[in-house]
Amino acid sequence: MTTEFIKIKNALAYQSEFDCVGDRLLGKGAFGHVVKANCRKDGKAYAIKLMPLSEERTKYQEREIKALLTFKPSRRNVIKYVDSWIITVGDERRLCIQMELCALSLEKFIYENKIGGAQIIKAEGSPRFYEQVFQQILDGILFIHSIRWVHRDIHPGNILVINEHPQQISDIQIKIADFGLARPIGIEFEVVGLTIVPKLEKVSHFSRNGYFRAPELSTNTYDFKVDVYSAGMVLYFISRYLEDKNKWNTEMNDLKKHKFEPEERIFHNDDKKLSSLIKNLLQEDPKERLSALDAMEYMFPSQPTPKDMTDAKESMPWIDFLTRKKNDQHFSQCCLNQFTFSAMTDEVKRCTGIITDQQVLRQERTVDGEKRQIKIENDEDVKNIFKIAARKRHEVVVVVFEKVQDFELNLPSSGETAMEHDIV
Repeated sequence: MTTEFIKIKNALAYQSEFDCVGDRLLGKGAFGHVVKANCRKDGKAYAIKLMPLSEERTKYQEREIKALLTFKPSRRNVIKYVDSWIITVGDERRLCIQMELCALSLEKFIYENKIGGAQIIKAEGSPRFYEQVFQQILDGILFIHSIRWVHRDIHPGNILVINEHPQQISDIQIKIADFGLARPIGIEFEVVGLTIVPKLEKVSHFSRNGYFRAPELSTNTYDFKVDVYSAGMVLYFISRYLEDKNKWNTEMNDLKKHKFEPEERIFHNDDKKLSSLIKNLLQEDPKERLSALDAMEYMFPSQPTPKDMTDAKESMPWIDFLTRKKNDQHFSQCCLNQFTFSAMTDEVKRCTGIITDQQVLRQERTVDGEKRQIKIENDEDVKNIFKIAARKRHEVVVVVFEKVQDFELNLPSSGETAMEHDIV
């Protein structure tokens, strides 16, 4: 039992309703530590992730909680969020995130499961190991993409196995976790003079799992395809086995540099779909890669596709618009796939973080050379502003006020009168 584990155990026992289970950490890394703990209120076991609070980590910690809250209603292959709070461990304040309990990471499972590392990957029958696991990985990615988020850090350490010792391959259940680098895919904007300039965050710090990440993540131009690249690397990882784990770094780098073909080293090289999919997902040009939905339909054509697996395909009817809080010159890009007031309200809440039901939406437009705010109060208003935007070929900008009294009354309507004005 390490000193760190004892400190965490004591802090959780005295400052919360949890008692640590076992005598070791479930996991540890640059993010912090994970412990297994029983809740005194309901008697159930959970995973508690503890992360030191600091200015440099705040953005990622807030984003992780926002992501988990966004995913909370799902029963799909993403980790289930329960609660979060702050405690003091020694002289350090830490953020605690309570999540559903998973036994271990996919990487540890492969090397420590009782079925056997190489044996489970080589096993014949239906489903094969890579089929059972990869279908669930794609399901989790599809759900993340369907609500316009991108994970940006898919690798075997962030894919968790629920049941530690399954009796057979078909019993293996996995969940995607660790959303510290996840973000809404909508591009953020800022105003520079009279120009709206796009900003897209780079992921510059590469850990030992950096070779799972798409090459374009080091630029400011990328989209949902970064996750399918990482999924392709994971697909190779679960189709191959190395006795010496230290050799993975070299092998993965050689794979990314196309020094060998996947079918030369994977166990099930009789599966032409497997090798061709790996090669497709690892193409350096994102435009040449399949989307997660296309990959699912290609690899598992007989499986029914859930209705919310909309994915991020260019052919989808997603309509973009910009939003900002009152008195804030920084914009966020939001997306709609239906012209309803409730859909717009939910999307604005997601993009701005404003959760009050008293929020008021107004479209910001220039009418007769003067900047005006047009009311948005129902489905018809939403339809009108996008209809006008399409006709006039201008961007839709929505300003959100947190209270009714924050905006001026007697604003023009989004209906026929406003439609007749010339808009710059």
